[in-house]
This record gives sequence, structure tokens and C-alpha cells, in this order.
Amino acid sequence: MKIAHIAALIGGLLATGPASAETLIRIGYPGTGIDDRPYAYGDYVAVANVQKLVEDEFKDVPDTKITWTFFRGAGPALNESLAAGQ
Repeated sequence: MKIAHIAALIGGLLATGPASAETLIRIGYPGTGIDDRPYAYGDYVAVANVQKLVEDEFKDVPDTKITWTFFRGAGPALNESLAAGQ
């Protein structure tokens, strides 16, 4: 009897197929641009954001999303957002 239950459970799991979850890549940077625009000050992060270099690198990977977050504060703001799961 237990073997039938286990076989039914395994069959049900195999019938559902693999779960497809979206991969989220979050990039945080301490700094905002002029007038609180979501841009960095002109370094490599600004170039990567404006030219969408990271997005281009992952364009062939299915279910991948890139989000950019620019913080007003420096290290503490980044640490607090990581601790809060943001």
C-alpha cells in the first residue's frame, strides 16, 4: 500500500514538470545624479546603467530581470536594504 502511495506521489511530481522561476538581479549603488535622477555620477556604474550593458549581457538568458536602485546614502543605506530583504 505504501509503495502505491509513493509511486503516485512521484508520478504526480514528475507530471508537473520543472518550475520556471524568474531570476532577479538587483544592483544597488550609493549615489544619485543631479536632481535626484536615478543615475550615478559618471563612473563605470553610470556607463553600465545608461548603455544597458548588464541587460545586454543577460538578454539571451530566459526569465532574467535586472533592477537598478540608486540610494541617497552610502554604506548604511545599502546595508539596511539588504537586511530588510529589499
